Amino acid sequence: MRSFLCLVIVGSLVACGAAPHQPVAGQACAPIVREVPGAETALARMARAYATATTYSDRWSSVDTSWGITSRSTGSTTFVRGQRLLITDTEESPFPHENSVWSDFTHTYTRRGDLGEDQTFDDGVRLRDAFSYYWNWGLALDYLLPGLSSMRAAPPAYALATLREVKLDGHDCWLVSTARGKASDEVWLDRDTYLIRKRVTRSGSGDAFHEQVTTIEPVLDQPIDTTRVAAPDLSARPAVPRPITSPGATLGLTVARTNNAVLEVEIDSPAERAGIVRGDIVLAVNGARNLVPYDSTLLPSTKPAGTAYTLTISHDGKQRDITLRSEPTARDVAMHAAQLMQDRAAPAFDLPLANGGRATLADYRGQVLILTFLSLRCPQCMETMNPLRVFAAQYPGVNVIAIQEDATGNQNAPNFTPASDPGLATAAMYSVFPRTPHVVLIDQQGIVRYVEVGPHASRFSSAIELYATLLLERRP
Repeated sequence: MRSFLCLVIVGSLVACGAAPHQPVAGQACAPIVREVPGAETALARMARAYATATTYSDRWSSVDTSWGITSRSTGSTTFVRGQRLLITDTEESPFPHENSVWSDFTHTYTRRGDLGEDQTFDDGVRLRDAFSYYWNWGLALDYLLPGLSSMRAAPPAYALATLREVKLDGHDCWLVSTARGKASDEVWLDRDTYLIRKRVTRSGSGDAFHEQVTTIEPVLDQPIDTTRVAAPDLSARPAVPRPITSPGATLGLTVARTNNAVLEVEIDSPAERAGIVRGDIVLAVNGARNLVPYDSTLLPSTKPAGTAYTLTISHDGKQRDITLRSEPTARDVAMHAAQLMQDRAAPAFDLPLANGGRATLADYRGQVLILTFLSLRCPQCMETMNPLRVFAAQYPGVNVIAIQEDATGNQNAPNFTPASDPGLATAAMYSVFPRTPHVVLIDQQGIVRYVEVGPHASRFSSAIELYATLLLERRP
């Protein structure tokens, strides 16, 4: 008689009609088959494990081969949600250096030891700024703080991924993999915790072949003493703000390399005022015939202010010569002013609300406040409203004021308030450029922590929501 070794739970035994450890006569208990999730389910569980983690730590190592050069790095992650973050990155070869990021989500100290630098910057709550200057910080941070993940490639696409069970250094894992053309991506997920233990990405071929292999030793939800995750010693060399560059001068147009067509014309730029529109063809620059592919050296993206360029433009089959002089665009000036405003006290305001009453900065003391400036002449501005309205409804500690010159209609939603700005006085205090999205994040103490200015509305939800969430979660 064949015997079975069954791993069972009480519920299964009750279903067999017996008390625990008492087999039913004449009835075999079938072995329980362990669930094998699909790739989509496995990756969703991975994302949830990181997003709900209260603490996380790891040590990782990475081997990166690109253009025939191999670099080796090691690093670590220490994360206590709402309290501490410490990332270290040590490149061992071919250019030895050490980088680190420490944050209590009010101050973020970024130390770069590469490229001959040894400087510490204070990036405030703006983790994207801290991590935009180097890429090698392991993998966990992308998922512990999902708003950062848009900066680099996500894990394999659900629809294209496959999954199989494998062993990795004695650990049972799910291997999720996908390939498209010359690119492939493989992620090893711990079968019990769904944390990443290894990732291998490959792309290109020949001299352009690139491969990165990262292995990780993760620990989830174990106590971490935050007093031992101390801020860097800044006594000898204090941290400094990130350098702010002056607005560059431009003509305000982007040209496609493939056919010399104008792809984009900036608002209130020399190109827009001259009547150049999207779809026009740039035939020549200063008399030099523009060939396909487009020669960007003929028309550099930035140039000294006042530089003259004569463009031969084809519009609806008709040619004309236009002379433009480069200048900082209004959007560039607004972006420069936005950087200067960060980490400073927010200008006080007193705004009439669309449905009666008034809103002042003091009313929102102790709460996270988002100001979004809207204009009917700016469709992209209006696109920012729905994501912010949904976000504010989900987080009671976040309030959004949607500011227009003359706010009308009933657009109220939980924590979402339309307000008027007569004469655009408040917009002027916040250096708003009225024809492009402009969103300001203010913390519980009335300090401007982040300002986003630009035409790409999709960027707002991830950055603003990330920083607002960090401010809400922060604990002393």
